[in-house]
Amino acid sequence: MENAQNLRKDEYIQLKLRELYRQYGYLPYRMGRFEEYELYMRNRNFLRSDRILTFTDTDGKLRAMKPDITLSIVRDYDGAGLQKLCYSESVFRPGNSGFRQIEQSGLECIGKLDPYLEGEVLMLAVKSLKTIGEGYLLDISHVGFVSALADQYLDSIFSMDILKELARKNADGIRKICAEASIDKEITDIFIRMSESYGPAEEMLDIMKDMVRNSDMEKALKELSDTVKILREFEPDGKIMIDLSMADDRNYYSGLIFRGMTEGVPEYVLSGGRYDNLLKRMGKEGNAIGFAVYLDLLGDMDESRDRKDCDILLIRKDTDDPKDIVKAVDELIAKGMSVRVEKEQERIRYRKKAELKDGVLKIYE
Repeated sequence: MENAQNLRKDEYIQLKLRELYRQYGYLPYRMGRFEEYELYMRNRNFLRSDRILTFTDTDGKLRAMKPDITLSIVRDYDGAGLQKLCYSESVFRPGNSGFRQIEQSGLECIGKLDPYLEGEVLMLAVKSLKTIGEGYLLDISHVGFVSALADQYLDSIFSMDILKELARKNADGIRKICAEASIDKEITDIFIRMSESYGPAEEMLDIMKDMVRNSDMEKALKELSDTVKILREFEPDGKIMIDLSMADDRNYYSGLIFRGMTEGVPEYVLSGGRYDNLLKRMGKEGNAIGFAVYLDLLGDMDESRDRKDCDILLIRKDTDDPKDIVKAVDELIAKGMSVRVEKEQERIRYRKKAELKDGVLKIYE
């Protein structure tokens, strides 16, 4: 592996994640930088934004700078058994000041899923967060648990509205919607408890039992409980929390949903979940779950690292024999060091300085 001291935080994490996913049998998925725009137009409900960077190719077709990886993976899925894929790719999405390139690493598990496979994916999400740093939290939930209650008591418009208020943890907004829909106090209080409920996974699973009001909620709770049980076999001390307010993205996610945070970054650096609906929409059989790590958010963590431009700064003189310089550089590189050859030091950050004395390499501490 390239000398980690000379890599940015995101570059180093990218390499480590690639190793991690390959260790568990996830094969690399490669895709081009461009996709046909039609792929995203047909499935725009599954995109984070409907703004897509497009251009007309030389063949006259409208193409897009890819805003998403999962759509391409699902399109290429042939339905032949279980597929475990991982990737390190760039996506292009709108930001506060125009489109920006976002580096992602992630994985997808597609086929016939069960609690073990979901637990394995969650385990890899935890290990991904640990790769970034020990100060992490993985928040999980089940879209079906919350939406089953909303669908039982509210029509489709009110149901969507209350899920949005849950995501905002807005108790007043929840009360207002329930009042307009003539929902009684008992059910209103459950929605409010959902918006406020957050804590260690096992404690939350017990709390959720008292909220169950129909068979779909009971089924979702069992699925979540079974997955947490498997996850604990992998990660008995993992920092796993349940957050029932994560339920507003039901167009994309159909079951388990999770997000990861790490110390020093104010946003989620990892997000994922189960997205069976996308397979159905694209005419595919089976289930799917995956997640992405947003490597571009890790740039701010570089400030605490002692980064250098090179290990060895080799100052060359006009009298040095080029053959001796090449030999010295080759020897240093063979020892795993990075070398920069310059005539002057200027503003280069280095670990050690070196020069040639009568053709012999001399390194100064």
